[in-house]
Amino acid sequence: MAEYLTTHETNTYRTPWIIDKTTFDLTPDTYEERPSLDEYMMDTDIVDYMLNHLEMPDTDNAHWARENMHMLHYYFSGPIFPQLAVTTFGFPDEIVMEAN
Repeated sequence: MAEYLTTHETNTYRTPWIIDKTTFDLTPDTYEERPSLDEYMMDTDIVDYMLNHLEMPDTDNAHWARENMHMLHYYFSGPIFPQLAVTTFGFPDEIVMEAN
């Protein structure tokens, strides 16, 4: 992801983004502790990344979310998902949290 963000063609100012892991990278070690990408990137950029870098079905992307439910929160925090993700990948409109 870091390589994608530093070489992305829409990086208008061509700003270098280099993280020295020994002094600055505070990324949590486990996926469960990491925030979703929508905390850092615009929804359209996330969808563009997913279309270009994830393995998608040959015919229809609209079922991707249903087949990859375990990964939905890597990209969008929810519980309400952006309409672009709903129409492009079949994300649910929202995930209803169950009361304990």
